[in-house]
Parts: sequence; structure tokens; C-alpha cells
Amino acid sequence: MGQIEELRRAINKNGWRGIGMDIDHTICDSGPVWDVPMQQLCEKVARECGVSDEEIWRQWRNMNDAMYLTTGGVHPRKYHLMASKIAHDYNLDPGQTRQWAGEMRRKIYTAVPDLYPGTRETIATLKEAGLQQVFVTHAPPGLNKLRMKTWGFENTRVFSESTLRKKDYRVWAQVISSLNIFPWEMVAVGDSWPGDMQAARDAGIEARVWVKPKWEILRGDYAGEKVPTIEQMSTFGL
Repeated sequence: MGQIEELRRAINKNGWRGIGMDIDHTICDSGPVWDVPMQQLCEKVARECGVSDEEIWRQWRNMNDAMYLTTGGVHPRKYHLMASKIAHDYNLDPGQTRQWAGEMRRKIYTAVPDLYPGTRETIATLKEAGLQQVFVTHAPPGLNKLRMKTWGFENTRVFSESTLRKKDYRVWAQVISSLNIFPWEMVAVGDSWPGDMQAARDAGIEARVWVKPKWEILRGDYAGEKVPTIEQMSTFGL
């Protein structure tokens, strides 16, 4: 009860009413869910054309990263374009590589990662302390629905930015409007500097908590702005 009372005091002191949390690498490690099927596709391509797995994986990752820098995410259909590029570069049957890409997509979009330890307890504490909770993500709606059902969060609203464009201030502004609160009444939590921390700031949200990203690419143009990290949550706002 002491933790909840401390959190309530911080909420009242700062006037917070809502909290928006990113999903991937903020409340769960979805890396293996994506990486393993992609690596399996690359292994099939490598065997077919007689080159190393590492060569294909490096080219695939480079395309994946370039796509992310363009759109802030990788739309499911883009995987077929990437597979077609691999087929062209290595003179493979494009129909076969598209089939492999389809198998990879099905594995990715039907798998749900485990939540990080303590996530359920943290979310329950935030709810009991009185904050309206939502998830703000770049994942497709169908995958979000599967995740919420699996995790038992069906009653928590999910705001999903299109994977055809970068996750930016518009989705955070939508959250603020939908919760009928002001930007200064909102807390944003996420691991992407451009998609979470910078985008939330551009929407007028000052209270932000940064989960240090798993990949360097998620740091974007971070220039050293002082934002509390998830490890500092115990003193955030007190």
C-alpha cells in the first residue's frame, strides 16, 4: 500500500490523469518473435543459393533497418518486397521467396511474447493509483488484439499508429484527445526516442519515461535531453 500511496501523491502533485505505454521492448521482449522467423527465412535463402547465413542475414537486417528509418516500422507487406529484392539479387525463384516470406509473416503475427517480469504488477499499481492506462504502439491492430487477449488486457485501449509511416506526435495527440485530458496531464513511457519520447514531447507531453532501447537505431537523434529512465521511476515526479 505504501507504494500506491506514494504514487497517488506524485499523481496529485503533478496533476497526471493518464499514462500511455509503448508495447514492444517496453512491456515485453518481442525481439525473438521477429528475429527467429526472419533468421529462418535467411537460412533457407542461404542454402538455396550457396552463400553464408550471415551474408543473407546482414542484407536482410540492412533492408529492415532502412525500412524502419523511412517509416518507423515495417509494414507486413514490405516483407514481400524485401524477399523479392533478395530473390533478384541472388537469382532465386521469386515465387519461392514470396512463399517463404509469407510463412515468416504468419509466424511473426501469430506469436505473442511473454511480458517482462513485474509488468502485470506495475500496471495493476498504476491502475489502483488512479491513472487511465492505454497502450500506444506501431504494431498492426490484429496483432494487438491477439496480444491483449493473451495477456488479459482486453479492457485496456490500444492506439496503433500505421506501419506505413513513422510513429509521431499524431498518435499521442489522439490519445490525449480520446482520454479528454490536457497534454500536461499525460505520462508517456516507451523505448523509441523519436517514436515515443520526441513524439510525445511534440504532442505537448512533458512527463516522459524512457526505457533505454535494445537497438541503437531506436535512439534516433537523441542529443542528451534529460528524461528519466525506467530505472528512475521510483523517484519520478516525487
